[in-house]
Amino acid sequence: MEEKDLNNIYTTFDSVAKRQGQHTAVICLGTKYSYARLKDMAERFAAALSDIGVNYGDRIIIYIPNSIQWVVVWLGILRAGGISVPITPIYTPYDLKYIANDSGSETVVCADTNFGYVVSVLSETKIKRIIVTKMADLLPWWKKYFGYMFDIIPKGKIALDKDTYSLRKLLSKSRKVYQLPDIKHNDRDLAEILYTGGTTKFPKGVPITHGDFLISADEQIRVSEPFFPVEENIILCNAPLFHILGQTCGLCTLLVGGTLMLQPRMNLDAVFESIQRFGTKTMVGVPTLYRMILEHDRLDSYDLSSVEYWYSAGDVLPVEVGKRWYDKFGKCIYQGYGATETCGG
Repeated sequence: MEEKDLNNIYTTFDSVAKRQGQHTAVICLGTKYSYARLKDMAERFAAALSDIGVNYGDRIIIYIPNSIQWVVVWLGILRAGGISVPITPIYTPYDLKYIANDSGSETVVCADTNFGYVVSVLSETKIKRIIVTKMADLLPWWKKYFGYMFDIIPKGKIALDKDTYSLRKLLSKSRKVYQLPDIKHNDRDLAEILYTGGTTKFPKGVPITHGDFLISADEQIRVSEPFFPVEENIILCNAPLFHILGQTCGLCTLLVGGTLMLQPRMNLDAVFESIQRFGTKTMVGVPTLYRMILEHDRLDSYDLSSVEYWYSAGDVLPVEVGKRWYDKFGKCIYQGYGATETCGG
């Protein structure tokens, strides 16, 4: 990132998207999405937010798993001048109610599988709008067909009304993207609020500014530069995007021109197949994942040699796991530590 870009997350992404529009930005469930397509969807979503009454500075909860929709929604919120509030998709109504009230959010983007949870807390929060997505919404038609045929894709019941919207329909409508307001360039503006578990009762909201995020992300993503240029990096991010690890060590590759690989849930064979198929260069995961990989029965059936930078964080990596890994692959697992309160730095 150039120094002039270090004041707004979206303008940093936008400059990369304009420079290499046809380069792959995201690979989700085997489908590639270019920077140009991602930028178009993000700006359509930003315009849709304006259409349904979301204003500059409004807080919007992201309540969906790792997916292309997550990235589109996060970027779209930032383009609209909103503040994202990402939370884990396994939160219960009890947790959702607390965070909605604590953050002052009036809009939620949720998966169809937790739509019922959102509806159940409407009367106890200030939530006015629900935007719902199905996990297959942005996949090719044939993947949707086989996914539903073989009952692979989770499904939930939804009911659309005047205050409940389909993400897919919002993106498919013709939007006057050119009428989006100019982006304000202030590195002290709030970009998001990440909730982190504490030792006392409820999780605490950590405000992250555009400047804080960009500086921390740039430092984290360039640690692997001795192995390859950042724009050639293909990161398999096994950390959740609502977590600071997933953001500063995975999501931020979109701010330097790399490729982000996502899976909605953990499946080790899918991890191995993705690495082999797409030539992954970096993998991000917690120590438990590395132990699970070493103990997997079919590990030797896959070629994982493309990965040059194995990265572990979120917990202490046992010495024994690191040693076994080096003996098996001849490569180190690099370890990181960073708190949400310091934006992962």
